[in-house]
Amino acid sequence: LQKSFRPFPSIEKILIKRKEDRQGVWLDITEGCNLRCIHCYAKAGKPLKDELSLTEWKKVIDELFELGYYHFTLGGGEPFFWPEILSLLKYIIKKRPASLCVLTNATLLNNELLDLLAEFEINLNITIYSYLSENHDKITGVKGSWKRTVKGIKEVIKRKIPHSINIPLGAYNQNDLDKTLDFLETIGVKRKVAGGNIVYPLGRGKNCSVLPDEYTKFNIKKEHYQLPLTEEGKLLYQTCWCGKLLIKANGDVSPCPSARDKRFIVGNIRKDPLKELVDDERMHYFWGLTLDDVAVCRVCEFRYACYDCRANAYIYSGNLLGKNPYCLYDPRKGIWMELKEKNQEEIRKGYWVRAENYETHTLDNELAILDEKSGAIHILNPIGAEIYNLLDGSHSFDDLVAHILENYEVDEERVRVDVLNVLRKLRELGLISNVRRQIKP
Repeated sequence: LQKSFRPFPSIEKILIKRKEDRQGVWLDITEGCNLRCIHCYAKAGKPLKDELSLTEWKKVIDELFELGYYHFTLGGGEPFFWPEILSLLKYIIKKRPASLCVLTNATLLNNELLDLLAEFEINLNITIYSYLSENHDKITGVKGSWKRTVKGIKEVIKRKIPHSINIPLGAYNQNDLDKTLDFLETIGVKRKVAGGNIVYPLGRGKNCSVLPDEYTKFNIKKEHYQLPLTEEGKLLYQTCWCGKLLIKANGDVSPCPSARDKRFIVGNIRKDPLKELVDDERMHYFWGLTLDDVAVCRVCEFRYACYDCRANAYIYSGNLLGKNPYCLYDPRKGIWMELKEKNQEEIRKGYWVRAENYETHTLDNELAILDEKSGAIHILNPIGAEIYNLLDGSHSFDDLVAHILENYEVDEERVRVDVLNVLRKLRELGLISNVRRQIKP
């Protein structure tokens, strides 16, 4: 064995920096919008005087396809507020994109639009702020907007149009997420296509009074770690925005929809061919940044599995090479910082249920949970497995503690700590969810 054994290579030797392949492109079709959301990152309202025309957008679409961009997200503003949106959608559809998504508040969906969306299965990402109409309308600045959005969601479901629901959380709705998810289920939205995000300090969101508190920010927006393999069996790494584009309503081009500051604008398509902007050395500088360029992160053992967002680092710190504010890990100390008190209280009060679609196997009293999507395998020790198997939505935290005390001779205080840690870890991994909520739609 000693003669044939070869040590594993250092991680740096098996890494491949991802090529700057063409990824998704985000098109801000217009800054016009029928709502006036108090935190809008684009400060949308009235259309810009110098917005691109339909003819100009068609030219942009042609150039994007020639450059290898086949995944399109149409944003704004409100895309359906733009008078030429139907014509533009038809033009993109004829070119057969790999994917096409429209971000919308769902208040302007007429029959002609709905027919097109249904026929070509165009995905809608719909924003709603709360299960409470008064909270939603306060955020949008338009009375009656909640009713119209809910009507739009119901129509989308009725026509079987692909959709997802986004719930941006700020100061006025940060405690509404769970009840909003429950409400959405009552009108036909599947839980797996709805989720919360946070309000960013961009545009009107720079007003601190509309931003979520620290607990909401850190518990909604978590970093994900992944190590995709290449065909050569080596590890692939890069930041989120590599190969992506934002084209704004006035023709400005940047590497990311969150990179809206002037320093990220590489040029304007009215002045330069899009190919030149994509090939611009500044664009490749942004795309090429990795956590090896970030002082505090280059010593982190997770740096090659971290799907990093440089735009967020800049938004919150003003430093493009700063640490992502959503990361709670201190690589120098090797510890994860926690927002403990509120986090623990939420876990203790919850009634937890196992997530569906996870394959499990028992191995010598230990439990292996397979996440087929990511390829991860989670191993629970016998007590952890026993707790996991009890999570059917009917057991409280105290029930779980009592069960362990009944079957094992252990100290109660230690059991409470262990059960809390097991539930917290399972929740972080997305293996369980809290289902016991007394909600009235």
